[in-house]
Amino acid sequence: MNKISTIAKLSAAALLSTCVSMANAGEKISDFSLVDAKGRFFQLSRHANQEAIVVFAQDGGRDVRKAAKDIAELTAQFEGQPVEFVMLDSTGNADKAALRKAADKARIELRILIDDTQLVAEELGMTRALEVAILDPKAKEVVYRGALNDRFAEGKKARRA
Repeated sequence: MNKISTIAKLSAAALLSTCVSMANAGEKISDFSLVDAKGRFFQLSRHANQEAIVVFAQDGGRDVRKAAKDIAELTAQFEGQPVEFVMLDSTGNADKAALRKAADKARIELRILIDDTQLVAEELGMTRALEVAILDPKAKEVVYRGALNDRFAEGKKARRA
């Protein structure tokens, strides 16, 4: 029985949806911890029961609101599978209430992790809004890094994160 793991499916989907290269994929990362917009604690190693964690860089701008439908479709494809989707806000000026309000307005239901120091975004190599990093929480490594899809690939109008 040939079962394709969820992480392999995610990587394949990401590769097929964009022409962006997998710069630094396979790179080890730390067991980082952040607080989300609702004040809940997030630590990478506490999600080792997930096969993958998909992190979207966001800046609360127009591009993120435009991509809300694409993000919702992607999360729906993996519903019921051991994959967690989160957004990473590394603008450094994140107000939790404002983040929640903006997410509600854009109909984004993902957990928003606040990276005030921008250290996690830097470690993950995320420099643009709507850049995606797929993490293996057990191995603590980046499996894929690139654009959400070809509309948000480098050279397009997506903003710097």
